[in-house]
Amino acid sequence: MKNQINDFWNSTMTYGVSNMINRNDYNFNQSNIRIGSYQTSQKDFSWLNDFVINNNQTLLLGLQSNQIKTKDEDTFFSIAKFEGSRVINSLLAGYTGKFDAIGLQLNIRHDNTNKGEDATTGLSGLSYDINPQWKWAGNISNAFSAPTSPQLHNIGSGGNPNLKPEESNSMETSLQYMDSKKTLRVVLFDRETTNLIEATGARVGCCSNVLQNTAKSANNGVEISGQAILDSFIFKVSATFQDPINKATNNQLQRRAENFGSFEIGYAFDKYKIGSQAFFSSSTPDLPVTDLCPASTPLCRTNAGYAIANLYGSYTYDKNWSASLNIENLFDKTYQKNYGFNTPGFGAFLSVQYSPEIK
Repeated sequence: MKNQINDFWNSTMTYGVSNMINRNDYNFNQSNIRIGSYQTSQKDFSWLNDFVINNNQTLLLGLQSNQIKTKDEDTFFSIAKFEGSRVINSLLAGYTGKFDAIGLQLNIRHDNTNKGEDATTGLSGLSYDINPQWKWAGNISNAFSAPTSPQLHNIGSGGNPNLKPEESNSMETSLQYMDSKKTLRVVLFDRETTNLIEATGARVGCCSNVLQNTAKSANNGVEISGQAILDSFIFKVSATFQDPINKATNNQLQRRAENFGSFEIGYAFDKYKIGSQAFFSSSTPDLPVTDLCPASTPLCRTNAGYAIANLYGSYTYDKNWSASLNIENLFDKTYQKNYGFNTPGFGAFLSVQYSPEIK
């Protein structure tokens, strides 16, 4: 629900409810099937208020609530049964201002959880317009990420009720070029995280390790992104090169790639739009298996690097109706982001959308 309260106050209120049930057939359609059932119920509420101070300054005030309940009634792996909930209530405020060539951004947020953990975080950002095309920007920030309900309660998959929230401090600086048809952005970033959640504890059953808070981790690198329009073609590219390490062991962080990126080319004509995307990632270390790994190689399970391709197309019938077709993992590539868990293969998704004009 969106409301313009008056000339300077815009209010946006949203409420969403979702309920998902996953059923797992472990015996591949044999007669003596034993079923695992995993349920997730979620409620989200958000109320954001934008106040226009003047043409160059705005103020944001809001509150948010996220409630998640999870329940696993697995009849095959009895150790996996669990039930838990997590609630995060948040207050937030933000200010943006532009003073000639100087831009300013200030944000503050307070999160409170039903597990007794709370934190106040924020961001301070500054930008400078070197000329109409070039801009420099920089910011410092800190963040707070509470463990999810499965991370706390799903003991069969490594859950640990003693997990603490992850906390981090970040700095970044960027240089950006923009004109009517081209955009290029280069970002240097540095981030340190305490209490990082990783599967580094003792083995649980066949396939998991207990989640623990790693003492400290660090990640720094460069991110490059760009976009160009040439006649009816649109080109997009992005790439990240980073060094995510566990500062306690100086090893690469589990399931964090050192290099990843994407490339996209699209073509628009009349009422149609078609295009293709490619995503790539370098290999990542995964679960420690101390009884199989050499002493010098504490992380010997590896998720291989991969590249996948997607296709998409859309047709806009009129200003209210449109249809789109998305083909994911075009070549049915087999790859893993987490060791032991395959990702979806080839998939095709057709959608029709009706967006009535509001007068």
